[in-house]
Amino acid sequence: MKRTLNSSKSHNGCSRCKARKLKCDEGRPACKVCVDAGAECPGFVPQLKWSRKHEKFDAGGGSQEPKSKARRKNEAKPAASPPLAEDTPVTTEGNEQVVSPVDGTAVGPVTAPAGPPEQMDFDPAMMDWMNYGLGSFEDLTNDNMAQLFGGGQAFAQCDPSSGMASAENRMMPMGLDAYTLPLLSTPWHGNAHTASERSGSYASPAADQAQPASNVPIDQDNDRKDGGSLLGAFYRLATPSKTARFSEEHLVQHYFSEVCSLYSCFDSDQNPFRSLVKEMRKDSTTINLSIQSMAIAHLSNHYLYMAPLGRIKRMQSWKSLQIDLRRYRAGKIALDKVLMSCLLLGLSSAWHQPSDLGLQYLFIARNLIQMYLRSNRQATSPLPNEKFYLDAFMHWEMLASFFEPVAMVPFPGFGAPDPPLPDRGETVTPHPWTGVAPEMNFALAEVGRVLRRRMSRLAMMGDSYAAERSPSDEIDEQWSSSLERLLSSIRLPSVDDIESYADKYTPKTDLLRAAEAYRFIGLLELYMIVPTLLEARIDRGEPFPASLDNQPFPSPASNNGFPARRDSWLSAIALHTLQLIKPVSIHSSSCRTHLLILVSAGSQLRIPSEADADGDAQSEHHDKVLEGRGFVDARMLALSRKYPQKQVLQILDIIKEAWERLDRGELRVHWLGIAHEQGWQTMLG
Repeated sequence: MKRTLNSSKSHNGCSRCKARKLKCDEGRPACKVCVDAGAECPGFVPQLKWSRKHEKFDAGGGSQEPKSKARRKNEAKPAASPPLAEDTPVTTEGNEQVVSPVDGTAVGPVTAPAGPPEQMDFDPAMMDWMNYGLGSFEDLTNDNMAQLFGGGQAFAQCDPSSGMASAENRMMPMGLDAYTLPLLSTPWHGNAHTASERSGSYASPAADQAQPASNVPIDQDNDRKDGGSLLGAFYRLATPSKTARFSEEHLVQHYFSEVCSLYSCFDSDQNPFRSLVKEMRKDSTTINLSIQSMAIAHLSNHYLYMAPLGRIKRMQSWKSLQIDLRRYRAGKIALDKVLMSCLLLGLSSAWHQPSDLGLQYLFIARNLIQMYLRSNRQATSPLPNEKFYLDAFMHWEMLASFFEPVAMVPFPGFGAPDPPLPDRGETVTPHPWTGVAPEMNFALAEVGRVLRRRMSRLAMMGDSYAAERSPSDEIDEQWSSSLERLLSSIRLPSVDDIESYADKYTPKTDLLRAAEAYRFIGLLELYMIVPTLLEARIDRGEPFPASLDNQPFPSPASNNGFPARRDSWLSAIALHTLQLIKPVSIHSSSCRTHLLILVSAGSQLRIPSEADADGDAQSEHHDKVLEGRGFVDARMLALSRKYPQKQVLQILDIIKEAWERLDRGELRVHWLGIAHEQGWQTMLG
């Protein structure tokens, strides 16, 4: 009589139940047998096994051994089997058909890879090709990228987070999303990932046999519970068996829950980067991809393996933007959607790679805006939310003016800058980038142009720059004098004149402090590149504008300990600028505008020489400089935790290099020169 077992075999259950010949209830996310045993359920991934049904033996070696005898010999001698031929067929257990990863149709047997799937490790160095500039992405097609990664099918089954093939990826189409960003339906927030959700790896039959037969937790589970893994769990560090997964929906959710407040100096339902993006993303692929890449850049602070995926999303966004430009020229898409895509992609470029200034997006948007401003806006359809876009590009031009490769030439015969200044007393609607004073951004953009021209000439001519003067130098000095008067004459609105924007974490005074700090860093940059302006102001006895709380500007009590009188005044201006933003909480969204303030003012904190200093006033100034440096260092490190950290830490490197040079006694120290010498150019916002 045939012996019957208490439980039948399971052909469709998890590999752990199959190895123990137990009936699996196929419960999801984990079967009951594994849950009762306290073990991690490996999931219900179809297992592949090698078929030797059609294997042919050597014809010249005598008679062929019977199959049963050969099988017993193989079991007695577990030696390494010869490598399989490339055309060896592969079948699935239980006569399951193999599904095509392209269209989901049954394709029958598939060819075997060069080795077992568990040996196909993912090499992170293969992602180095994504460091190329966006200009080279035009030449990268799906086929080219499959060749870079050593074959399309192997690449399609590769899970970057765990280094193994996953069932989800094998069933996904061969688009970029399929083989670059493994997407599961688990929530991105929290750490409540179940066992089967964490296990997306390929489980080989040999691995199943290696598991213990007793119903007790395996050693790996015990190792995770010991004290050595506590810190890793606290940091949410990814391990091969436990890796956070994010779907496109979760990335979009992360943009609206976290990134919106980081990309604006205030955040509420009135923030256009929330309200307009929410509306436009419904029918814009570029905007959808852009906000997903921004979410990945922020998440990569904690999940480092996601950084290459963010660059791939940006590549997709760039290609989608090219399609939008062609559609815009054909009149099939509105201008505001193209401009919004440029705004999202441009200033977030440094989030992925600090040296990427995103200037290609600025050049595209600049041409579109110039054509719009030249057109007859009354005859054509007006741009929706026109003021938002124009002020946003004014802020973008201001940041780019410090690093634009080709410095804009001076404007002979154009006259002094005369922007339209609003009459204070009217209500001011805050802008997510320019805050409450867009005219300050205009003045700083002009300062950046002058500074960029002077620094370019200094780099080309070196020590002979001071001896040789050109007509452009005289134009720049006249222009700088006009900008000094403009910066001093801009009136900021009062708190009552600012419309409410419903952000309890960002009071109105934070926006006013940022605008006032912009005024002083504009003056600071002018006095550094044109020292005669500062000398003339000191000789005239012209006071600096008072702070927001009507406190007078603290002029230096003594010039001793500094190489020159202007150095003591530059240090005093820098300290006063930092005092303006010091009361702002790190939780305030206005911190987004502080990067330029911190690098400009922080890099001019020269410590007076103790050998030449005398008096208590100079000693007090010495302590204030050290305190200011400590504030800059602490605030930059805090911002590196709040914002995508690559960009912020590179700015901190510029500041610390400036301090080192100041402490060595160098006379001409400027953060922009350091950035160009060291290759640390990055967007300061």
